[in-house]
Amino acid sequence: MGRAKPFRKLALSALLVPADDYEIGRGKPPKTYQFQKGQSGNLSGRPHRPPLSIADLIEKTLMQKVETSERGKVRKRTRLELILRQIEAKLLKKPSRYLLRIEGKYQTFAETQPVRRKSPKPNK
Repeated sequence: MGRAKPFRKLALSALLVPADDYEIGRGKPPKTYQFQKGQSGNLSGRPHRPPLSIADLIEKTLMQKVETSERGKVRKRTRLELILRQIEAKLLKKPSRYLLRIEGKYQTFAETQPVRRKSPKPNK
């Protein structure tokens, strides 16, 4: 038994017969490899992000930082903090029966939220 003949590689251009006036090159693939009419290249399409839940949307909105001026200085605070400061200022001026409601809602909110702590900065 003799040795098998090695497989001869053919050039891609030899396999594909281009049109008479069509030149194959960078940005110009052979006609057989171009997208067919009416069919895109990615049939499954781009994966969609799942929509945010109401709780995530509210948290995202309330945790956004907003620039405020306080005693002549510009500071960044979260919207939630600003809302709580306004409620506190109103309640300090005139206490009302709504204070108990707000305290109850705050306690349920605080119990459901995980404790978030800033991680210490690594020493360089």
